[in-house]
Amino acid sequence: MHGGTAGAGEPVIEIEGWEAALGTAKNVTLPPTGTFGQRIVTVQIPAGTADNAMLRLTGAGGPGEGGDVLVRVRVRNPAAPAVPPAPYPAGPSGPPSSGPPSSGAPSSAPPGYPPPGEYPTMIQPGPVSGPPGPYQMLGAPYPPGLPYPPGLPPAPAKRSIWANPGVIAGIVVVALLALGGIGYGVIVATGNKDQPAASGTAAPGSSDAGASPSPSQVTAQAYQGVLSALDAALGAGLGQIRLAKDPSTVNTAISTLSNALSAQIDSLRAIAPPAAAATAHATLIDAMVAFASDVQGAASASAGNQVCTGGSAVALISRSPGLAEVRLALANLAEVDASYQAGAALPKPTQDQSRRLGNGTYIRSPANRGLGQLKVTNGGSTDAAVSLVPSGGKTPALTVYVRAKGSFTASRVRDGSYHIFVTTGTDWDNGLRLFTRGCNFGEFPGTANFKTTSTQFTRYEISLSLASGGNTTMNGVDPGSFPH
Repeated sequence: MHGGTAGAGEPVIEIEGWEAALGTAKNVTLPPTGTFGQRIVTVQIPAGTADNAMLRLTGAGGPGEGGDVLVRVRVRNPAAPAVPPAPYPAGPSGPPSSGPPSSGAPSSAPPGYPPPGEYPTMIQPGPVSGPPGPYQMLGAPYPPGLPYPPGLPPAPAKRSIWANPGVIAGIVVVALLALGGIGYGVIVATGNKDQPAASGTAAPGSSDAGASPSPSQVTAQAYQGVLSALDAALGAGLGQIRLAKDPSTVNTAISTLSNALSAQIDSLRAIAPPAAAATAHATLIDAMVAFASDVQGAASASAGNQVCTGGSAVALISRSPGLAEVRLALANLAEVDASYQAGAALPKPTQDQSRRLGNGTYIRSPANRGLGQLKVTNGGSTDAAVSLVPSGGKTPALTVYVRAKGSFTASRVRDGSYHIFVTTGTDWDNGLRLFTRGCNFGEFPGTANFKTTSTQFTRYEISLSLASGGNTTMNGVDPGSFPH
């Protein structure tokens, strides 16, 4: 449900007149909106709420969904006294701790309320919003076997949000739109775990003395300053990602960009743009939220070694739908005022590369002219780079490229003890000596010992696939410590 005037099918909260006068909190179920499923929110309704008022749940509609959800408030007894109903006097045996009186129930109820037999007395309530009263208003279950107040459904069964790992709690801001003025409250909403915690500002014209004042409208020059800061933050974050040389540093750089995006979104929400740019500004905020979500997706891709270098990470981000929305939003701002310029740091959509070396290409040629040999058979579906690293060293004595389904015998291996390291993946970056996507890093256990005598030399053979009669497996290696 998008921002605007609520219509058919809108969520409705029903409250009593005294609850409207004093303020209360109520649960309401929001229907599915775009990528968000059905969810329950607890709405804090400010004191003085009028019948037929609208609550604007800022940010509850989610990124790309218009941001807001409207909820209507209906007051059952607008003329009721501005106090909660008093408890019925106890019978001769005194008031019970919960449930109906044990005896001596009165024959009449307080003015304006149903007779005592129509709902149970609730003694010793828990904490509620507003002045304390004799009834527990927030989700207290009625005793079994007793009728519920007329027109109200039975209290729903308690349901923990942690029972479903896809649901978490978030904070959003709600603005109350009523004929007599505008008030404020805070709600705690539950929703899809991918739903960012949303925040909002008061609607223009707020008269609630307790609310934070609306931000002053900035000048066009000041607004361009905000856009320039946005451009600089994006440029710095993307530049750090480009410099990353392995999955670990890629993930760290993406996290830095994600934090910068959050800060910029907060900055955009904290200002009132020039009036002519208001619509395009709101669109930019939605686009930034969508882009931030896509950047989080890139972080997951780097954590899973789907993207392994800064170049492949930036290429993935460049094709994200959220970044396309940001480009369009900035173009819309430039149409409003040609002085609004930003986006120079944004990368153009870039397709993935699939660079390969020839089978048997030496990435690092053996410097020594020994007689030892290393035969590599790559029965896997991805290319590989195999390195011999002297025991106690960090630099390979040789590295050879072996294509998928190919084999090669490296020669000129000098006598000594070596560790065998292997990396596999797609798109070989010869400058970084690393596959840029789908990369894996491993080491054969133990050492390969090459020894030459007057009558023989050593030849090792390894297979990079499951093989009948195989006698070893590779151990995983941290990409940051892998020898290149």
